[in-house]
Amino acid sequence: MAEEKAETEPQRALGLEADWFLQYLIGHVNKDPDLNIPLTLLVGGSCVTGRAISGPEYFKLLGNTILGKDGEGASLFQPLIDQMYPPDFADRDIDSIGYIHLKDARVFQGSVQIPANFRGNLWRGKLTAVDGLIFGELGVGALPPTQT
Repeated sequence: MAEEKAETEPQRALGLEADWFLQYLIGHVNKDPDLNIPLTLLVGGSCVTGRAISGPEYFKLLGNTILGKDGEGASLFQPLIDQMYPPDFADRDIDSIGYIHLKDARVFQGSVQIPANFRGNLWRGKLTAVDGLIFGELGVGALPPTQT
């Protein structure tokens, strides 16, 4: 036990460990494919915003995007999905979750969306690269009036 703690302390001090709460959220997204959580992630000075989806869903949508075939492209990555996401995957320890997957993802640098007027796409990132998170998605446009 002391050895485990000694190994993780330098990682924690350097910010190399993933946020346990974000891992927890992604664990639930991986368990329930119908669950997609609107998130904005702070990643290296940029904001990445979209809807968190499971790893298998990400690779199915990526296959459809690459092949340009709705539904049929999902088979492109099926061997990878079977290997990386076996039936017991959702029951694994949250510490084993290393990546987050978003759909309808957009990237912002300050108040500028890059590229401009981009509708969003798939995004995959390391959980250890995420500096912070906000529940909800960022948008471009005027702010709604405040309630007083």
